[in-house]
Amino acid sequence: YGVGLSIASSAGRTGWVDALWRELRQAPELRRTRERQPSEGQSARLNAPLCTALITAFGSDRDGSRLGSCRAVLQWAVEHGIANTTTYNAFLHCASRSIGGTASARRGRRRGGAAASDDTSATDAAALAVAMTDQALAQMGELGVARDARTAASAITVYGRAGRLDRARDVYEESGDVADTVVGNALIAAAARAGDAVLALDTLASLGD
Repeated sequence: YGVGLSIASSAGRTGWVDALWRELRQAPELRRTRERQPSEGQSARLNAPLCTALITAFGSDRDGSRLGSCRAVLQWAVEHGIANTTTYNAFLHCASRSIGGTASARRGRRRGGAAASDDTSATDAAALAVAMTDQALAQMGELGVARDARTAASAITVYGRAGRLDRARDVYEESGDVADTVVGNALIAAAARAGDAVLALDTLASLGD
């Protein structure tokens, strides 16, 4: 399934991804509480890697319009007790792509002569991504799911692209021991986007300490 999702998303076969997601939600054996653990021999469809693959497949949509589907898969994983750091990281990465993806698609449509008005504006896409990132980070804390460097970098990228440098800085400061060059570079990019040269240079200097 994971390989198929990767191929389908690369080929733009979103219908296949949707069909698998419907199957996942409707299969009777998947209706279980968080307290139950998958027993030996139970369907591999219950695992976190498949949810991660589904989120990644939905998030690969070029216009960034499937963030709601990504969120639905994440929530399903949470309800079934299988969401982990990797699952959340996939969602946060898709949230960051949803902002850039919508903007890129809009530029392409404008070059093609389409109207400047789109169903999902850049502002709406950014606000949605920020709200869902806030929710995901809060949920990780409530469930005791550990954050790692990719969590911080992806969240910082979302906030930076949405113009929320204050939140990007907060995540960087909260990252503590997991902060590495990738996390620092994400904050530098966010600061540069916001025109905050002081923060960018200070972060760069801190990476050398």
